[in-house]
Amino acid sequence: MYSKRCYIYEIDNEYERHVVNLTRKCCTCRVWDLTRIPCKHGVAAIYKNLERPEDYVHACFRKDAYVAAYKEMITPLPGQDEWVETNLPTSVTPIVYKPAGRPPMKRKKDADEPNNPYKVSRSYRPIKCGFCHQNEHNSRRCKAGITGEIPWQRRQRLERDKEQAAN
Repeated sequence: MYSKRCYIYEIDNEYERHVVNLTRKCCTCRVWDLTRIPCKHGVAAIYKNLERPEDYVHACFRKDAYVAAYKEMITPLPGQDEWVETNLPTSVTPIVYKPAGRPPMKRKKDADEPNNPYKVSRSYRPIKCGFCHQNEHNSRRCKAGITGEIPWQRRQRLERDKEQAAN
């Protein structure tokens, strides 16, 4: 009884794992399926099977297919001075107007496109007051600015307090 051997290999490294089927000439990475040239996983499986990768390449990539395609001579197209004249009007290129306003600085991202992982977000940065230099509030909500002093009056008061502390 004839038993057909199935050549299925599992190729994995620390980053990825793929299954290669040598009888169907396919791999789960789908590069071999799309290009008809063995991918790196397929080449590893072919070498493991002690065969040559050239035997698994699609027939259109072989030398005899190339020679058959270019067997006939390809005649060049005539130059512009040899073109046939017609009574049709010449084609005019469309005028492209520059849109009004300043050009956009950044391209518009797709809805499913992720944000830049290297750009630091300011959303988790602690808020710090400009008057009292404490966290959790800003200068607009600061209770220290309610005293009713004008900045030059505050400076004078602080200088007086310094002199009194020195004496």
